Amino acid sequence: MQIILTVIVSLWLGFTVAWWLRKKEILELKLDLDRSKREMDEQINEGSSFEGFNEKIALVKENRKEKIVEHLRKSRETVQTNNVADLLDVSRASAYRYLEELENEGKIEQVGKAGRSVLYKLTR
Repeated sequence: MQIILTVIVSLWLGFTVAWWLRKKEILELKLDLDRSKREMDEQINEGSSFEGFNEKIALVKENRKEKIVEHLRKSRETVQTNNVADLLDVSRASAYRYLEELENEGKIEQVGKAGRSVLYKLTR
């Protein structure tokens, strides 16, 4: 009887944890989708000509990358892609692209191989 009760409680606990994790993941995806929509709306409303549009987008990109570098200088810590997405209020994909560009420019370096454990820090 005690074994059956233990199995039932374990199953209930497992399903509860799985449900909570899935709900958290769905909320993160919704937040990312909202940020992506706002980014698209900003880009659509930016300019009337291709040249003007491209110039404004390049300026926005450079300002955001500089904001990342300034954040790293002030905090003297490392950041993850999610931190940058929150800092700039952009999607994780955009944050990742900014970090990759900064890494290619030699301004920051990646700590770790891949996945959520990857951190970025200023180069010395």
